[in-house]
Amino acid sequence: MIAALIRAALLAVACSVGIAGASAQQASNDYLPPKSVLVAKAPAQAGAPKTAQPQAGQKTVGLISIVGDSFMVKTVGVTVFGNEMTEIPIGGWKVDDRVAAKVTQMLSRNFRVKRIPVPAGTYAKYNAANPQTDYREVRRKLVVDFASKQPCDYYLLVAPGGSQVGDTNQGIGGIGTLRTTVLFNPVQHVFALTELTVYDPKFERLRWEYGTIGQARIFVAIKGPNQKLEDNQHLPQDPQAATNDPRARQIALDLLDKSLAVTVPKVLAVE
Repeated sequence: MIAALIRAALLAVACSVGIAGASAQQASNDYLPPKSVLVAKAPAQAGAPKTAQPQAGQKTVGLISIVGDSFMVKTVGVTVFGNEMTEIPIGGWKVDDRVAAKVTQMLSRNFRVKRIPVPAGTYAKYNAANPQTDYREVRRKLVVDFASKQPCDYYLLVAPGGSQVGDTNQGIGGIGTLRTTVLFNPVQHVFALTELTVYDPKFERLRWEYGTIGQARIFVAIKGPNQKLEDNQHLPQDPQAATNDPRARQIALDLLDKSLAVTVPKVLAVE
């Protein structure tokens, strides 16, 4: 799975100007939420936010999340011999359940949200079975296979995103931690990279956005939601220990929550 994301991330850098232009065109010309589904915002109430009750005439969004399978521990060394990557399963984090709850809460005022579950490890199997296929087509096939018997007005896929590491030929994807060296000093980030795609009832792609929290995307180590750790706060060196560290989970999930809050309104109406 991650290999496909890395190839996609490096290709995205090579085509960054074209992608930026395409994204801008989508923002103005592609999917616009139908006015008929917009619902007046209710007055704010004290206490925890509650999911709005479905409204008559609302469109239905089929929601698939496949971001929660593994935690990547990636090291980019000073030389190629220092490059390492390990993926640790994180099913216990219940990331996809969290994504589903967050997105449902955000969209429930405008849409009926229908969760379409996908078993853990499915996306990796699809990538392994289609090694020469563009990753976006692999994802579309996955959505078709799991959603074709669950008719909806739109389908929203929340999938791992990818990024090139600085100006190197290395890439990262999904949720994880990146270890690099800058001026002989170790540097470590935790990241939560996503890509959101909306499909129509015929599973044609209407719009997509990389997950963002508004951070810069040029002259940076990671293009996407990330947090640099202070020197005395680095995660353990062992990949399993790093993944088990409660800080890794908390930072990654916080980044994911913030990213969804910013990015979901870019692809679907949020009131």
